[in-house]
Amino acid sequence: MTFAEFETLFLDKYFPTPLHLAKEQEFTNLKQGTMTVTQYAAKFEELSRYAPEAVATEDKKARRFEWGLTTARRAVVAQAFTTYAGVVQCALRLESEEADFKTRWKKATGSTGGPIRTQPPNNHHEPYFTKPSNPTQSNQPLEIATPGHGEPPREGQGTATVRCYNHYKKNANK
Repeated sequence: MTFAEFETLFLDKYFPTPLHLAKEQEFTNLKQGTMTVTQYAAKFEELSRYAPEAVATEDKKARRFEWGLTTARRAVVAQAFTTYAGVVQCALRLESEEADFKTRWKKATGSTGGPIRTQPPNNHHEPYFTKPSNPTQSNQPLEIATPGHGEPPREGQGTATVRCYNHYKKNANK
């Protein structure tokens, strides 16, 4: 018996075709999702054995790995690596840099969601209104001063004025 015959008999007995096809489909649908790049690469290597034609060349393997990336996919694709190892190393570096950035951001701000609010919360829910001088005129706009951060303007601080003709027309009859 040759090795090829032995391999065929062995695989037929211990690894039936439906199981092989299921693993091949799992590889075809493989995406990084919530896995780290290391976990994704390990799963990719494990399942790629079931679809050797999909990873027959280094370039095919690299493109297939890129296709399933979630984190930093655009940055990795933009590098145009021709080898699988290059793609994996780039993805690992980007993931590491992202984790480092998040750690530094958390230390700098004391939170994960954004900068710390240094001003007390504003209890005003509406912007400051400047009522028109003659409310009977329908072409007079409603002026809204928007100094920013929900605080009244301080002396010497500029404000932006927003004119809303539709709002005034709707509310002029009230």
